[in-house]
Amino acid sequence: MVHAVRWDGRELRGFPVHTRRIRHLPVGTSDAFDGDRANGEVPVSYASVLGGTAVADIDRDGVQEIVVGASDGRVYCWNASGSICRGFPVATDPGSSRDPYGTHAQIRNDHPEGIGATPTLGNLRGDRRLEIIVGSIDQKLYVWRADGSRLSPFPVRMVDPSAPADERQHDRLIAPRAIVSTAAIANVDAVRGKEIVVGTNETYSSPSPPGTGGSGRAYVVR
Repeated sequence: MVHAVRWDGRELRGFPVHTRRIRHLPVGTSDAFDGDRANGEVPVSYASVLGGTAVADIDRDGVQEIVVGASDGRVYCWNASGSICRGFPVATDPGSSRDPYGTHAQIRNDHPEGIGATPTLGNLRGDRRLEIIVGSIDQKLYVWRADGSRLSPFPVRMVDPSAPADERQHDRLIAPRAIVSTAAIANVDAVRGKEIVVGTNETYSSPSPPGTGGSGRAYVVR
């Protein structure tokens, strides 16, 4: 749930707003979700907003919008009135989840991968509108336009191809590393255009010798 509070503590008209309710709960196997109040119902909650909010006039209409990423793998955008922006919410790609039984392998699922980072709003294309940049827990970096359409060639999976092959294979089989940090946008190389800078949760033994710790990764994306 997202609140918009005035300077005097009053809620802005149209707020609070909320994400969608969480899906893929065991509603068919538990009395807690069967609709019978007599056996004690558990209300289905809304998807959590784990990161912060980003606020800017992304479509250049003179009014600021509020953008968040949520645990259901969706990016939400609200107008100042509390209404959802046209073209939103948008979703990440379906990913995988670890099987809690048997082999504990990663299995494909049919729902978007969650978002834990705060979206970044910035102008990557040189026009007047801002793009929405955010990473997901399956190690992919996404970019959406102000109208909710994806900017090609994103999403891009952030992984170090020069890392030891056995360690990259372990990540692929066990679980992808998440992107939970907020991306930054800047003209890093002083050449025309802006780049995206983002870190991941990757940890490799190199370049440290075995047994003395590991090293993380940060990426610059043109």
